[in-house]
Amino acid sequence: MVYVLVHHTWESSKEKDAQKFLETVKGAAASGKLPAGFKVVGAYVGKNEAYCIWDVPSAKALTDFAGQLKPPTKIEAKELSKLI
Repeated sequence: MVYVLVHHTWESSKEKDAQKFLETVKGAAASGKLPAGFKVVGAYVGKNEAYCIWDVPSAKALTDFAGQLKPPTKIEAKELSKLI
């Protein structure tokens, strides 16, 4: 398992679509409908961007899953190393 930081960005014109997408992922996490081994650690939303931290089997598994959801956002994912 690895931690992955995902940075979502979107144009102002895509705000509603981005919010709907983020709510869909939040709902899936809350109802246990994420793929096995996927856990949202935290999510932080700002103006035209969001940061999500995931605990997942691999960064590739997460980006593959995100691609299936066809997000209306640009996604940049980085694997994190635990410091403490």
